[in-house]
Amino acid sequence: MFTNRKKQRRQAAAGVVQSMMGSNGGTSARKSTAQPRPDIVVPPGGIGPIADPNENDVLCGRGGRINSHAGNRQFREVIQSRKTAYLAPTTKKLEKAHIAAAIV
Repeated sequence: MFTNRKKQRRQAAAGVVQSMMGSNGGTSARKSTAQPRPDIVVPPGGIGPIADPNENDVLCGRGGRINSHAGNRQFREVIQSRKTAYLAPTTKKLEKAHIAAAIV
């Protein structure tokens, strides 16, 4: 019952916004300048746990052994190299998504 009321309120609010913007919804006045969302393609790997991680694997966990793993050190270097661009005040949210997708 609670979600039904919430849905009715959202529909009513959408109707008010539509009536305020006119019949066309206000979308034909200007074109979108938004960047496309990044496509993250992760190739399928082997099924099951990795018995022998290599230097490109990033290990999760805590402690010196995990922190000193070659893949984790390499990952931290990549993060450090892109940190200033990501944290810049002029960086938009979608640009941050592109930066993160490029890392992964």
